[in-house]
Amino acid sequence: EEKYEKAVTNLTQLMEDCTQSIKHICLKIECQLNAFMFEEANQYSAQMMKKSDELSNNPRLLCWRGKALIYSGADVLGKKHLQQALNFDPDLKEC
Repeated sequence: EEKYEKAVTNLTQLMEDCTQSIKHICLKIECQLNAFMFEEANQYSAQMMKKSDELSNNPRLLCWRGKALIYSGADVLGKKHLQQALNFDPDLKEC
């Protein structure tokens, strides 16, 4: 848990320079979930989804947004995001 919290801090600093990096956005959400920071992951993923159409239609981000929603208790909406991600990329292993 401590390692994941440190990773979240490091990724937050990195995101100041690479604001549109899907890889790092998803990694931050994953670390937040692994650190049991479910509400933070939910809020951050929602914030990233609102930034641009490119981000909101990215299957990896949709997948992690879905997982964050599920961990936050919004199972139906989370499942919807996961299905949408699979519609964009049926071979997405993370999903």
